[in-house]
Formats: sequence, structure tokens, C-alpha cells
Amino acid sequence: MANLQLSGIIEKMTGKDKDYRYMATSDLLNELNKDSFKLDSDLEMRLSTIILQQLDDVAGDVSGLAVKCLAPLVKKVGKERIVEMTNKLCDKLLHGKDQHRDTASIALRTVVAQVAPSLAPSILVTLTPQMIGGISGQGMSPGIKCECLEIMCDVVQKYGSLMADDHEKLLNTLLLQLDCNQATVRKKTVTCIASLASSLSDDLLAKATVQVVKNLSNKNAKSEITRTNIQMIGAISRAVGYRFGTHLGNTVPVLINYCTSASENDEELREYSLQVSPDSLFYFVTRRTSLFSYPMDT
Repeated sequence: MANLQLSGIIEKMTGKDKDYRYMATSDLLNELNKDSFKLDSDLEMRLSTIILQQLDDVAGDVSGLAVKCLAPLVKKVGKERIVEMTNKLCDKLLHGKDQHRDTASIALRTVVAQVAPSLAPSILVTLTPQMIGGISGQGMSPGIKCECLEIMCDVVQKYGSLMADDHEKLLNTLLLQLDCNQATVRKKTVTCIASLASSLSDDLLAKATVQVVKNLSNKNAKSEITRTNIQMIGAISRAVGYRFGTHLGNTVPVLINYCTSASENDEELREYSLQVSPDSLFYFVTRRTSLFSYPMDT
């Protein structure tokens, strides 16, 4: 595309007319999706800047198109520009206006999904600490925590093995959220820990399991917190499969205790305990653990 024509698109993208901004952003998206569309360093900077600005556009259809532009743009710009965009998007999410938070979150998840594996370590260095801060930071709203948890879930699912140095800090942060008063935060935390579990070392997997069992040993915990931790055991066991075998001796008795001791008014707690990881319970039984005193058929 001729630079003159591209300059015209950029000019319209920054204009006052919403329709012009929409059409210009649409034209840019079409060009970015062409294999023949190439960028020099100057165009990289100009386009990344304008697209990030469009994410805050008052017209939702324009900002939506800007998010779509990120996917092909990430594939056409260099590492320095991707890191810069990641930092700016993190700042929008953590410190920007509430009305722009959802768009910033979707944009970050787009970057995570589209960045080349060879460049992933470069963005993880800056993205991971900021998302951990968003999850654990005092004064962060539940909404921001949930967005950060969703982003980190995407990150660990795709790049969990590349971020071993951050596993312990991330795990410690997530485990603290299992006691959060906000149900949505706890739910997303369970999902994030489960996604992380498959790439954890045996020591960190043991640490996670021990902490969840410890949480379940707190008889003064609210019933909803207890249910979350029961769900956490099931989610971890499903995520790591046979690796959970060494932890069954500590976890299954706790679950059975909740099944037998739950009050008549807390059938939901009993149901949660019974539903947790049938595969793990089967594995536990077939290994003939000491919980059962009667002989089992072979």
C-alpha cells in the first residue's frame, strides 16, 4: 500500500466523524490481513500508536475494530513494539478508566494468543509481574482481579512451561485468592490454578495441595470458601492426572469427612465433596490405600 494512501487512512482514523473513523479502521484491518502488507519501523510505531488510541474510542464499533486490528498487527511488528504495546495495555487495564477496562483485557488476550512463541518470553517478562500485581494488589477492584486472572489463565495454558521462574510467585498469589469474599474471583482463581498445575514442579504441586487441604481443615471457614477449596482439589486432580496420586492419602479422607459430617442443611457441601474428581477417587480405591480396611477384589 502506498504511504500516501496509508496516511489518508490514519488521518481519517483520528478524525471527528465516527463513520469516517469506522471506515478507515475497517480499511486498515483489510490491509493488515494481506500477506503483501509490510511495515517499516516508522509505520510500526505510527500504527501501533493509533490502534491503541482507537481502543479508547467512544464509539464501540470503532474500538471493536481496533481490537481486531491487533491480531494481524502483532504478527507484522517487531519484539520492541509488541513489548511496548503490552505495557501500555497493562497500564490501561490496571490504571485506566473503568469503561476501557474490558477492551484492554480483550486486547491483551489477543496479543497473548497471536504473539509468536519465539517472542513470548519477551512479553512474559513484563506481562506476568503486572498481572500478578493486579491480582494481589490492595485496592484493586474485583473486576480488575477477574480480568487479570483470565489473562493469566490464557498465559499459563499457552506458555506455562516458559515461565517456570514465576511459578512460585504466581501460585502463592493465586492461593491467597481462594479465600476472597468475591465468588467470581474465587471461581476464576480455581480455573487459573488448574491451568497452571500441569506445568508446576512436583514440589510446587505438593505446596498447592497442602495449602488447599489446610484451608479445608479450617472449621471456622465460611461454607462458600470450603466449597471453593473442595472444587480446587477436584480441578487440580483433573489437571495433573496420575501426578495427583501421591496426594490422595491427604485429600480423599478430608473429602470423605465432609461427606459424612456435613449437616442436613448443607447438602450442597456434601454434593460438592461427592462430585470432586471421580477419576481420582477411583485411582485412590484401586491403589488399596489404608483408608479402607476391607480387602478388595483383584
